[in-house]
Amino acid sequence: MNKRYKSSNGITLVALVVTIVVLLILAGVSLNLLLGENGIISRAGDAARDTNNSTLKEQVDLAITSSSMQDNYQYNKDNAKTEIEKITGVTVTDNGDGTLIVTKDGITVNVDENGNTTIQGQTGESGGSGGGETPIPTDTESYIGYYADMDGNGTVDGIIYADLAHDKSGIWNNDSFSHYEYTAKTNLKSYYISKTGHSQKWGTGTETITADVITPIKGTTGNDRFYVMALEDFKQEPYNYFYWYYNAYGKLDRTVATGYNDFGQGKINTINMLNDWNNTVKYGEQTTSESGKLYIDLWGAIQDNQYSLVQNENDSVKWFIPSKAEWSAFGDYLYNSLNIDTNNYVNFGLSDWYWSSSQYGTSGAFRAYFGNGYVSYSDVIYGNAVRLGATF
Repeated sequence: MNKRYKSSNGITLVALVVTIVVLLILAGVSLNLLLGENGIISRAGDAARDTNNSTLKEQVDLAITSSSMQDNYQYNKDNAKTEIEKITGVTVTDNGDGTLIVTKDGITVNVDENGNTTIQGQTGESGGSGGGETPIPTDTESYIGYYADMDGNGTVDGIIYADLAHDKSGIWNNDSFSHYEYTAKTNLKSYYISKTGHSQKWGTGTETITADVITPIKGTTGNDRFYVMALEDFKQEPYNYFYWYYNAYGKLDRTVATGYNDFGQGKINTINMLNDWNNTVKYGEQTTSESGKLYIDLWGAIQDNQYSLVQNENDSVKWFIPSKAEWSAFGDYLYNSLNIDTNNYVNFGLSDWYWSSSQYGTSGAFRAYFGNGYVSYSDVIYGNAVRLGATF
């Protein structure tokens, strides 16, 4: 009896210690499962947010479908806006470019010009399953060829043709006039992939180009990383072509040599020429729509449009006339990455000639010539198309 009693006391003590340890471990595991970064409570909150996001998007999609029934199943932005506004508690903003922004309880759904919807901040053509703003790297991949949503409103603004996180040089179509180069910058802004697999046609083109979309992270600061070209020509009805500056013929004095690399000068060129055209003292009177001319000066036309034009060198998300080297970089990207050349450029919404902001001699300016695939020049009294560029 004594032996059994002593043995029983020993086993009970060890069992008690083991039990306490196991309970402590289980408690720690349970707390982590419940409260951890990827715990039950966190995932429940994520699920609730995803449900709210999906619910609003579904409501917007239903409103768009309902509105399209009024137009023989064709999307009409104004009718869609009217139907979406019937959703309780929503605010609908018309961007003026064919797109809408729908917000409710901190959730934003973007509606593009074709009626497609995307939950802001999520990836994928229909909102995707992801989310968050994971910064893209600066030291590995180049993002030339990605689409750009420069102001984060869910609308594609242009195509990226230069990435200043990396050094680059090249020659468009092996033409000596068409050289460009740029060196990598530091202290760049941060960006993320806001949409994957976005497809659209450029301007009046018939071909569709698919690429992911890059957007700056909200609140980011630093140097602009990307150069962007608009996806369509600038037009001012009834004008599709424009003089560079008709009365500046024979008076230009900011000329650059044909072999000079002026990449990065498009902004300052545009600022200077907007000032010169507006005061008329340096180069002469403006040629405007009231003059009865076949064309009008581009520097006046681009001030009367939906684009926000650059005002100083530090402006971001502001449009300007690209320099000759910037056009060369764009042309080189088209040739080498998209196989867009003299045989098929029209299929991608490109015109024969585009003005640059770079002066050639006292009477001309450089231009991008897609009909032959290089940079050339033209007197400022002739008409060429206009397309704007930007940095962000």
